[in-house]
Amino acid sequence: MDVDELYAVRNNFYVGNFQVAIDEGESTPPLSQQKQIELDVYVARSRLALGQGKQLISSINQAPMAMEAVKTLAVFETNPSKSEVCIEKVESWLGDEMTGNNPTLRLIAGIMYTKLGKYTEALAVLKGAGANQPEHSALIIHILILMNRIDVAQRELAEMENSNADDAVITQLAQGWVYCSLGGSKTEEASYIFQELIDKFDPTVVLLNNLALCKIHMEQYPEAEEMLMTALEESPGNVDSLVNLIVVSRHLNRSQEAVDKLMDQLKEKDPNNLKLKEWLEAEKVFDQHLENFQ
Repeated sequence: MDVDELYAVRNNFYVGNFQVAIDEGESTPPLSQQKQIELDVYVARSRLALGQGKQLISSINQAPMAMEAVKTLAVFETNPSKSEVCIEKVESWLGDEMTGNNPTLRLIAGIMYTKLGKYTEALAVLKGAGANQPEHSALIIHILILMNRIDVAQRELAEMENSNADDAVITQLAQGWVYCSLGGSKTEEASYIFQELIDKFDPTVVLLNNLALCKIHMEQYPEAEEMLMTALEESPGNVDSLVNLIVVSRHLNRSQEAVDKLMDQLKEKDPNNLKLKEWLEAEKVFDQHLENFQ
């Protein structure tokens, strides 16, 4: 059996153990050229997730296509005003027969489209040639859940479970997302999946948010709040933690001042966040209706 040299790096990245992924990457023995590029991508994306985007951008020059794609994602995430420029660059690479089938490029394009709410475009690029890795499948499932197409997400999950036996961690994550969305006893099953991953990999911000989301679905708001506060202590300003904590705070009838403070943090960290835009639009409509009754 072949040794999976990237097992520790890849799985720690998936669960949000980003510093561990970087450390594992730096201690990995010499690899083949292709494996080295894969390793570099995981390490670079881990650095980006830890808020080192600007340093990452300056460190990548005339690199392989996969690393250039990660650099573009870093620009996209650190400078929202350049999002359209980044999309145009990625689309030009996708349209080039020399680079269009690069798996990392297709994944990065899918991530960027998803963050902009362009789900149809994201699914198209993730279903194209070259998009044949477990993380592509996981992102497809995530997008289908965002589109409220849980039925299709279940079918995609079944395919993923059949074809990715060697990638148990990312398959477990995808199972957790789908089960959480199904509700009822399946949501409780999802919470066990995320708790099991926490026991194995530590309570990372990623895993705490996933478990907190299960608690929200089960209406266990105090438990969710505690997990999200822990996540924010670990990673102040984490966007997912802020979004989920705003939801929980409203359910727990926290003060408007407390909610507004979280909203201000979210506006500062991710002004183009889709959930933030949805909430601001709802507030605008509410205020307009209120004026009509005055």
